[in-house]
Amino acid sequence: MDKITDAKTEFRRRQWTQIIQDCQNSGMTVVGWCSQNNVNTKSYYYWLRKIRSLA
Repeated sequence: MDKITDAKTEFRRRQWTQIIQDCQNSGMTVVGWCSQNNVNTKSYYYWLRKIRSLA
């Protein structure tokens, strides 16, 4: 069960890393990009903080 949880977490981390990179490379504001791409801004900032802490 622990391996499944680890795999899910790793998948989500990779997914959000790509979302954050797409947003940052777009040249748009975070709010504008999130609105256009149906991404919750609170989730965006949560994952941004989480990914930065892992780096």
